[in-house]
Amino acid sequence: MISEEKWNFLNLQREPGRIGSIDDVESIECTETPAQIAEAMDTEDVPNSQSTKTDTFGQQSFESYPSFVVVVDDGPSEPQKRRGTIDFITTKVAAALDKCKRFTGLEQIFYSQKKKEKREERARIIKELVKKNHFQHLTLHWDSKQFPSAAQKMVPKLTVVVSDVDFGVLLGTPTLENETGNSQASAIFELLQEYGIADTVVALCCDTTPSNTGRKNGAAVLLQQLLDQDTLLLPCRHHILELLLRAAFESKFSEITGPNVPMFADFKSKWSTLNISNFSFGINDQNVYELLKDDLNKIRNFIEQNLQIEQVRDDYRELLDLCAIFIRSVPQNDVVFRAPGAMHHAVDVKGDL
Repeated sequence: MISEEKWNFLNLQREPGRIGSIDDVESIECTETPAQIAEAMDTEDVPNSQSTKTDTFGQQSFESYPSFVVVVDDGPSEPQKRRGTIDFITTKVAAALDKCKRFTGLEQIFYSQKKKEKREERARIIKELVKKNHFQHLTLHWDSKQFPSAAQKMVPKLTVVVSDVDFGVLLGTPTLENETGNSQASAIFELLQEYGIADTVVALCCDTTPSNTGRKNGAAVLLQQLLDQDTLLLPCRHHILELLLRAAFESKFSEITGPNVPMFADFKSKWSTLNISNFSFGINDQNVYELLKDDLNKIRNFIEQNLQIEQVRDDYRELLDLCAIFIRSVPQNDVVFRAPGAMHHAVDVKGDL
C-alpha cells in the first residue's frame, strides 16, 4: 500500500515546477504514456490503510514498491532570465545629484557608496594623466574653507590645484587639523610628492591672509623651504583688489576690525523682509548725476563691452550688472537683485610684507 504522503507527492508532480521531494527513491520501468498516467491518477481514489488498490503499471500492487518516481521528459527547459544592471552614476551625474540633495535613508547610503567609487576612479585617472605629462612650469594654487563634517561639525579643508598654460587640475581636498601655515604647507607638499610634481612648481598663488603670506610661518614661505627652490609668489588679484576697496570704504565709513562688515551682515540678515521691487536708480539722485554726467557714456560702453566677455568669476559679472542698474542702463522691469552671499574680505597684510 502506498502511503498518503507519497500519494500527495505524486499529485504535486502534476503542478508547475514539480514541487517537493521524496527520500529513499527506487526507480521502476514505466511503459505507459504521460497521458495514461494522468488519466489513471484522476480516476483512482486516494488509498487508505484498510484497502488495497492496484496501479496502472502492469496491474502490479503499490505494495510491491515502497516508493517510486515517474520521470517524464518534457524537452529542454527555457534558460532562466536574470535582471541586468546598468551603472548610470557618472562623474557629472554625481555632481548634479550633489546639488539636488534629495536622497534619504537607503537611497542616500547607496548613492554615497557610488559617489565614493566614482571619485576614487576619477582620482586615479587624474593621477595617471598628471604623471604621464612631463610638466616643466606649474603654478600652485590653494585655499582653505570650512566644511561640515559627518558629525555636523565645521572642519577646515584645503583645495589644492596646479595649472599650466592650457592645463589645470584639482589635486585633492585634504582635511586639516587647523588652518595654520604649517598645517597647510605640509598637506600641500604631501600631495605634490604623491603626484611626483614637486620639482616642477615655479609659482605660488594664494590669498593674502597671514596664514599664507606670513614672513616666518606663512604657508608660502614654508612651502618654499620644503620645495628647496625659489618660487614666484602670486597673491590672488581678487584679494589684492579687495584691499583697495577696503581702503576706499574705510575712508567714508568706520574702520573694519574683523573679516566681516557689520553693515553688510545686517543687510544680509534682513534681506528676506525687504521689498526688492521698490527701488530707484542711483543716477536719479541729483548729486550722483552731477558727478557722473561727463563719464556716463564711457561707463555705459565699458559695461556693455565687458558683459559680452566671459568673466572668470561670477561676482565680476554681478558687479557689472549692478553698475548697469545703478546708471539706469537696464529697463526697470528687467532688474533682478540676487540675495547677498559671502561678505568676508581679505585681511590686510601690509604689516606682514
